[in-house]
Amino acid sequence: MNIPRALLVLFTVLTGFSQAASVASGSLATDHTGPSTTSINTSDTNAVDLSDLSGLTPGQSIQISFTPNNPIAWEGSFFYNDGQLEIDWRAQIEISVGGETLLYTDLWEFSGPATGGIPFVGGSNTGPAPVTHWFVVPWGTDLSSVSITLRDLSSISGPGAGFLDSQMAIAGTLTTTTVPEPSMVLLCGLAPVMLMGRRRKR
Repeated sequence: MNIPRALLVLFTVLTGFSQAASVASGSLATDHTGPSTTSINTSDTNAVDLSDLSGLTPGQSIQISFTPNNPIAWEGSFFYNDGQLEIDWRAQIEISVGGETLLYTDLWEFSGPATGGIPFVGGSNTGPAPVTHWFVVPWGTDLSSVSITLRDLSSISGPGAGFLDSQMAIAGTLTTTTVPEPSMVLLCGLAPVMLMGRRRKR
């Protein structure tokens, strides 16, 4: 049964989720250094132990949330000739455990005319503002080795364009919380409605 997000929010305001553990994901950093290429496909993976369940409600599903500390950071260099230049900086985050997977992508872009004639351009930038993402696993899932992966899937196109090197980095926090049972959510949602109805009758 899917729990409506509005009721989840209401339940959280009234009672709060029980929280077990917040664990740093560690720094994830990808690295491509030569040869030149129009597309990057590098990755870095950490394993995080979330097996401390001391604050969770036994038997209920577990929500795993990932909150980045900062926007994804990119550093590298590329080259191009005169013409229309398109650069997609694309970072993919995958978190998986017990057959359940969270997958999301941060994308930021450059598109426009560019003047070539220099050996290469080097620099750094950052992706979109960080947002918390989450997914749910059943109670009993082994959380002793939660896999978190950063992939650099950036690409560049244009006359004579290519990456010389490309590095991405991110760090954040993984948090476990109990997901309330649907019946409890519905009860918390109905209580204020019933109270409002009684007040109107008076």
